[in-house]
Amino acid sequence: MGSGKTTLVKHFAELAGLKNSVTSPTFNILQTYKCKLTTIYHFDLYRIDSIAELEEIGFFEYAFIDNATIFIEWANKFNLEEIFDCINKIYLYILETNRRKIEVYTNDFNT
Repeated sequence: MGSGKTTLVKHFAELAGLKNSVTSPTFNILQTYKCKLTTIYHFDLYRIDSIAELEEIGFFEYAFIDNATIFIEWANKFNLEEIFDCINKIYLYILETNRRKIEVYTNDFNT
């Protein structure tokens, strides 16, 4: 919490041409942003506890949308490699008040 997840999405959205503000999807579970270059689907799975709940909110349908960028907070609660063809994982760690450590891992399961 407070590591900068929504801030990361905000900066990506700005680069993709979004003029509106980005807010955390914590209470809505999903925020959608139609940008100039892509549509961003920003999920927060913190309050989701099962695959059945993911199905209930229509989560799996987003894996097959063309020209979409999906950000998933708390994705480590589920094995999403079985769903998506390509996953880039970004880990944000709080080091101190204004310092973060960022680790990025990319996987393309089609290659």
